[in-house]
Amino acid sequence: MADYRAIMQLLLHGHSYEQVTAAQQCSKRAVASARKAMNDHGINSIQALDALGSDALAALFPDGRSRRSLEYAQPDYKAILERLKRDRNYTLQRAWDTYLSSTITAEAKKYGYAKFCARFSDFVNTNDLSATIHHEPGKAMQVDWAGQTLRVTDILTGEQVKAYLFVAVLPYSGLVFVKASLSMNLDAWISLHVDALEHANGVPKILIPDNARTATYRPTRGDKQRLITAGYAAFATHYGCAIVPARVKAPKDKAATERAVQTVNKRVIGYLQDEVFSTLDELNEAIADLLEGINELKNPQGLSKRQIFDTEEAAHLGALPEHRYGQVSWKQVKVGRNYHVSVDYQHYSAPYRLAGKTLKARVTDLKVALFDGEQLICEHLRKSGRKG
Repeated sequence: MADYRAIMQLLLHGHSYEQVTAAQQCSKRAVASARKAMNDHGINSIQALDALGSDALAALFPDGRSRRSLEYAQPDYKAILERLKRDRNYTLQRAWDTYLSSTITAEAKKYGYAKFCARFSDFVNTNDLSATIHHEPGKAMQVDWAGQTLRVTDILTGEQVKAYLFVAVLPYSGLVFVKASLSMNLDAWISLHVDALEHANGVPKILIPDNARTATYRPTRGDKQRLITAGYAAFATHYGCAIVPARVKAPKDKAATERAVQTVNKRVIGYLQDEVFSTLDELNEAIADLLEGINELKNPQGLSKRQIFDTEEAAHLGALPEHRYGQVSWKQVKVGRNYHVSVDYQHYSAPYRLAGKTLKARVTDLKVALFDGEQLICEHLRKSGRKG
């Protein structure tokens, strides 16, 4: 059954049909139905969608697939909410287990975990309980730049360059990932995302970035709406997750990263800012050692972020794809008289009969493929090292 609320949220954030179907594992027909309901009923903002209760939402889809059955036992969401407020170690997973084992409603049908969580979210939204934010295991990963920087120093010349810290956090368990980069461009941004997903060994349903220029852009100057950059969207499609940027001036949307950044400032930058690192790899090795300590810190209940992640969240993440995401660029290259082309100062052979002809080169992190029009001519492992 399609989750029409989630589909509408993605559409309101500017996602294409292809991105929504990939993220929600639903049909294009379901997305089209959601779009039609939005147009027919004037649902043109997240606020309007949040104001729509579960019963009102179900009424928009008369085929009955989203209609609540009266035969189901209704959980006491008010009591669950109160327990969540006073017990930091209490989770919706435990609340659902209690609901399933209840003998009072033993003869009635019981909701599955996903529906149980969805209806709890509806309860919170309908009753305007925005002060309580529930994080479902494996649902989201929040990402941002740390703001403060470290430095890498050339030991021969003494020249220093900034190293920017990328921070990712899984809000449910609090598991943190940190890595430094000498650039904040899109290539670095996406590469660090790949590293963060591999650190978690799984893929969340949603990525929540801040509105950094590497992640989003305004279609027109002064426009409040921000769209996902094409390269970032292609990355999300490869991993089968959705990108939902934090709203402007909505700190609750990225509260987990704000806390993670504060931790990184104190326990990474604070520890390393007086150290001298001659290479980026050397700096990242030092960061990795400190990161392990951050994720092993115990909370008041005696559990670490790593323990909560391993026991409660890891199993809810999606599987990593078979192949690591590689960014793609295209170049026009001319085959020389020695039937070689030059790509990023490295030489690759082409069939001798194409000498003098202009080809297209598809360049990824691992391979260089040559095309004559749309026809693949040959493919080589990408070279690195000394020019030529």
